[in-house]
Amino acid sequence: MRDWLRLLSFELESSHFGCYRPALSKAQWLRYFEWMDWTGRRWWPILGAAYFLVAVKRVRGMTLLGPAWKPARALASAPVSVANSHTAGRAGTLENWTMRSDD
Repeated sequence: MRDWLRLLSFELESSHFGCYRPALSKAQWLRYFEWMDWTGRRWWPILGAAYFLVAVKRVRGMTLLGPAWKPARALASAPVSVANSHTAGRAGTLENWTMRSDD
C-alpha cells in the first residue's frame, strides 16, 4: 500500500494497526478477549486485523486562467516621463515639479 501511495505522490502522515481481538458476534466473548487489544499493541503490533493509513497529497497552487472568449486587457506600452527636459537647468523651484498647461 505504501508503494502505491508513493507512486501516486502521496506523503504518508501516519500508520496504525488495530483490531487484535477475534471477530466474534457475542458481546460476552468480545469483552472476554478485550485483553488482546491491549497486549496486541505492545507485543504483536503488525498482526492486527486492520491497518489504518493517513496520507496527504501535496500539490502546488494553480494559476487561474480567464475565459478564452474574453479578450485580455492590454497594458500601457508607452513609458511615462518623469521630468520635462526644459526644467533641467532650474532645479529647486516648485514650478519645476508641477505640470503646467502652457508647456
